[in-house]
Amino acid sequence: MVISAPPVPPAMERAGYKTHDGFYLRMGLGLGGGHINVSTDSKSANDFAFGGAGLSLNLWIGGTPWRGVAIGGLFGVQGMAESDAEVAGSDTKQKLAGSTVLLGPFIDVFPDPLRGLHVGGSLALAGIGAKGSGDVLETNYKVKDYNATGIGASAWLGYMGWVGPEWSMGGMLQLSVLRAQEDKDDVKRLGSGYALSLNFTALYH
Repeated sequence: MVISAPPVPPAMERAGYKTHDGFYLRMGLGLGGGHINVSTDSKSANDFAFGGAGLSLNLWIGGTPWRGVAIGGLFGVQGMAESDAEVAGSDTKQKLAGSTVLLGPFIDVFPDPLRGLHVGGSLALAGIGAKGSGDVLETNYKVKDYNATGIGASAWLGYMGWVGPEWSMGGMLQLSVLRAQEDKDDVKRLGSGYALSLNFTALYH
């Protein structure tokens, strides 16, 4: 008489593996740039504009309260390397470097939680900064270093590929618009503009 045991069922992945759910941690690094216009109605300062390319750094942390929908907090920085500043519409040949910052809540949606396509957005606090390479801009053009706070919005579209049970990697295109004002020495300067970047992101989700 032969006694045989039933076949052992194949190993199954734990629930949630290769599914976009649970804790959400995304880190992004990329290249991008932007352009900012700063205006004022003061006679002691001039309108100016600057822009350039630079590194993009982003961090998202959150969770998944509904299937395929992640919410949490975003911190992002877009650098703008030194470029020629424009004052009152004219090129000055003077170098000005800048950056933008976003800090606020986000939502990121995966239409199919088993796959990598995602689209998201954020409404956030914003910061815009600019610093000249010397004192010529201030002395000759009445353009001082700029540090302003305000509001911004960001939207992105990307695709991730699984590299582990919880980890995925991919690319993401991100566009941000910002508006920020600086009140200093009885002078109001309003800055507005955009930042656009292409990021490589790693996601634990």
